[in-house]
Amino acid sequence: MTMNNSSLKKVTIHNEIGVDKCMDKLQYFESQIELIPSDQSERFISVMESLWAFLSSIENDYIVTKLQNDIRFATIQKYLAGKWHEYINLIEVSIANKFLTDKSLHNSTHSALSEEDYVGVNKELSLLARTLSDCTVIMLGCGPFPETLMEIYKLNNGVKRVIGIEKRSEIGDIAKRVIKRALPNIENVKIESAIAETLNYEKIDIVFLANGLLNKGVILQRIYDTSKSSVEVIARNPILMGKILYEDLYTLPQLDLFTVCSSVQASKLSETLLLKKRSV
Repeated sequence: MTMNNSSLKKVTIHNEIGVDKCMDKLQYFESQIELIPSDQSERFISVMESLWAFLSSIENDYIVTKLQNDIRFATIQKYLAGKWHEYINLIEVSIANKFLTDKSLHNSTHSALSEEDYVGVNKELSLLARTLSDCTVIMLGCGPFPETLMEIYKLNNGVKRVIGIEKRSEIGDIAKRVIKRALPNIENVKIESAIAETLNYEKIDIVFLANGLLNKGVILQRIYDTSKSSVEVIARNPILMGKILYEDLYTLPQLDLFTVCSSVQASKLSETLLLKKRSV
């Protein structure tokens, strides 16, 4: 279908109005979050869930692009992304504590995981052309409730090693307790406290990058410099309005060190990319 100049102008005007309203809404959320006392976590969670619902309702990539060119966007994006990181951590700690204390959950994580989480990991693993037999898999930014690690193991019983990396030792300690209960007597699933930007990846076959990782460019450079040529990177990346909450790999020059071989949409605001190192 072709558009004449008149209809094109109407679409452009409509999108411009959408951009202004969207910015107003984001500033509204910023002001609401700033007013929440630190001890009112339930109110904080409610506002962040409303933010997510708002972002998920916008399916116009044009608005995202225009927002990124707005001089007001960088400051508000940094603030909301930081608060979103706090929110995710709060939710995962809550899930982990419930899992560790609620005897009705037994040793299964399925009562704590949504079906979307389970199917998402399955989709991500389908990007790989090989099985995980004899592979060492590492998850950067595993969080306090490392569901990705657990599902990788459950979906691939022949995997050699699955390692979760968490730089915050107190969060890593919670994750270790979750793994111990969910996968008792399993020695090849581990949680380690380390910094992704300084790790040596030479013995790793597959690297998972969490959406919420910071300094993704530095991490990609480190993976490229220290890993073997056959390494594969499964990187979660924001799409649409998810770019407000997470760093977009496509904005990083280090992505040029890799070939984007394939991708799959993992959730409403996220896709997963399969990256392989380019030859020198």
